[in-house]
Amino acid sequence: MRAQRSLLLAAGLLTLAAAPVPPPEPEGAVVRVRIETIVVDRGGTRSLGADEADLVPGAVGVLHKEITLVGRDERRTREPIVIDVRLLPDAAVPEGKTCALGAQMVTRRAAAGGTPKPAAGAPKKKSAAASTSDPLDTRETSLALGDGDTRMIEAYASAMTGGRVAFRFQCAPARPEHDAIPDFVTLDLQVEKGAEGEAAEMLRNQRLVAALGREASTIISANATLPDGADGAKRYRRERLEAILTPLMVAAGRLQLAVQVRGDFSTIASEGPPSIATFDRTENYLVQAGERRTFEIEVTPAGKDEGWTKVTLRVDVVARF
Repeated sequence: MRAQRSLLLAAGLLTLAAAPVPPPEPEGAVVRVRIETIVVDRGGTRSLGADEADLVPGAVGVLHKEITLVGRDERRTREPIVIDVRLLPDAAVPEGKTCALGAQMVTRRAAAGGTPKPAAGAPKKKSAAASTSDPLDTRETSLALGDGDTRMIEAYASAMTGGRVAFRFQCAPARPEHDAIPDFVTLDLQVEKGAEGEAAEMLRNQRLVAALGREASTIISANATLPDGADGAKRYRRERLEAILTPLMVAAGRLQLAVQVRGDFSTIASEGPPSIATFDRTENYLVQAGERRTFEIEVTPAGKDEGWTKVTLRVDVVARF
């Protein structure tokens, strides 16, 4: 059955609820979780379809399924149940895996349809009022899945009908829908440079705009005069860098944002080849609208006695969406 993509609070749809706590460290990334519902009862083994949504660390995914199990007895005992699956993604994902999830599955008797008649020999149950609120079964587990991996977890085995319910879990990196109308994100970028013996300098203060799943970039070039070399040669530091910002996904009110800063600082002398120090740094964040993220890059010269020892780049990014 074709997978459903929905964030509505309705039976059979995977939904999101933002947690009221700051994002954990490390922040992790948005992951697409797919859950297929498998039922085994009088009708045989069948799939009730798959539900999926994008989840972020610090947000809880809730799958609400209403199912009626049919017994193999002569009366064809019917047992309406409700299963709630709560998923909590962990930001710390094992190496080689795509997602790490904590899962809780709670099964209750459905309120509608009255009290089902038990099959012969089945244990006596509580009153209808109690059974609609008290869990029939509660199970907890943890999963660590790679892209394309699947894992089947049994959620409920009925003593009344002999039926069983299981969920097949799968996860993959979240990706924006390319056929949808793109949402645009405004990105305020600041890059400041500081070095020993040199005045601090704002290299770039710029506002960029990018669609979800698309990158926005800016190139920065600057030069800094250096002391003469031991041989009296004139020197300067050539600074070239590129900042690439990619807003990837919005889920549970947070944006997954990748910030890459790469480039090279070269010591150029009037004689001899340049000495080139390269750098490439990528940070991934989960941010709320207007939330600032800051990181620093330390660049050191490729050789000795180049007239400078270390340059610190301070990168600030604020996303508005």
